[in-house]
Amino acid sequence: MKKFFRVLSFEYINIVRSKVFIFSTLAIIALCAIMVGVVYFMVMSDFDTDDEDVAEEMADTIAVRNESYDSDLLAEVFEEYFDDYSVMVTDESEDEIKARVEDETYALAVIIESPLEFTLINKTGDIYSDYEYTAESAIEYLYRVTAFSGEGLSRETYDAIMNAEVTYTVVNIESGGGMMLIVAMFVMLLLYMAILMYGQLVSSNIVAEKNSRAMELLLSCADPKDFIFGKVIGVGLAGLTQMAVLFALGGVSLGFVNLSGVFGSALQIDMTQLVFTLVFGLVFFIIGFFIYAFLYAALASLASRAEDLNTLTTPIAILYIIAFFVVYFPTALGVTDGVFVTVLSYVPFTAPMEMIVRIACSSVEVYEIVLSLVIQLVFVYLFGHLSAAIYRMGVMMYGKPPKPSEIFRILTARRKADKS
Repeated sequence: MKKFFRVLSFEYINIVRSKVFIFSTLAIIALCAIMVGVVYFMVMSDFDTDDEDVAEEMADTIAVRNESYDSDLLAEVFEEYFDDYSVMVTDESEDEIKARVEDETYALAVIIESPLEFTLINKTGDIYSDYEYTAESAIEYLYRVTAFSGEGLSRETYDAIMNAEVTYTVVNIESGGGMMLIVAMFVMLLLYMAILMYGQLVSSNIVAEKNSRAMELLLSCADPKDFIFGKVIGVGLAGLTQMAVLFALGGVSLGFVNLSGVFGSALQIDMTQLVFTLVFGLVFFIIGFFIYAFLYAALASLASRAEDLNTLTTPIAILYIIAFFVVYFPTALGVTDGVFVTVLSYVPFTAPMEMIVRIACSSVEVYEIVLSLVIQLVFVYLFGHLSAAIYRMGVMMYGKPPKPSEIFRILTARRKADKS
């Protein structure tokens, strides 16, 4: 065990201290900080103009020539709709109003020609202005209030009718389904990124050691199992360290952003279920990573050159992509339970993802989780020992990578030799 921990600590420290690891971590932190800053200003900022501009706008006047409505009611309504302007009801001619708008005595003017017809006079058009729509809304309101008044209903009654709000209560038997699905999909994507990034790191380190003939020297000092398990677990811990830093930054950042104002009731989820999902999500995340990482390590030990690495490890990437989409498509269609989904939660290559989805979005018995964990741990152990055997065999192999049949034949012959 001492040699295993030495390999693990050596691998972990080397990766964490490397410039690539430090730079990539800082780059991701900077990118996350920028994204959080953008979200913060989008959510928290009122997009107001500065105080001087507001003061200047407040001094502006809107002129309204009225031929259809009560002047006092009209002035009151227009001041409510154009809340940054003062409103003046005038009986000036259209030419006089245009002249006053042109010399900026009036910011703009509205000539109401009939109850549902008006002309808006503005000095210059602005693609960002919506004066005509505001005036349209104000006049529609005036028309309806006046019509209700003719039927004996007051403006207050009209407002009470039009502003009546429906209150409701939503009772979810399994709360937070939509948000929990997002959590499950997020963990799946993280696992996808971790396998591609850190699985490649495991394989590239092994090829570099083999090219430098360091593997031959290392194996004379320790068992291949110590190196494989120490190397894979060391890389995995380095990856978890990087993710822990990013999640810590994310947790701190969320304290500055009012997410409830953005997502509303979507964040109203069962915290017990969320914690349960995240805890088991982390467990299955780690197990899933080790299953694929051991395969990366095994095949990488057969490569003599860096150029052969992509060819050898591409089948693993394809295998995971297939597993990812086999889990993703039923989930995207809302199928989170059933025979097919249940089977996927026990298959080694899909279980780390499918079981996370089932825990997050459906009812899963405790024995099902335990059974899936046991199956996954058994396969991690088997893949680890298989990887160590192939690692041991691949140390002395140079040149063209062997075919699968040759690997099986050599491993079988060596197993028989060890028993005898």
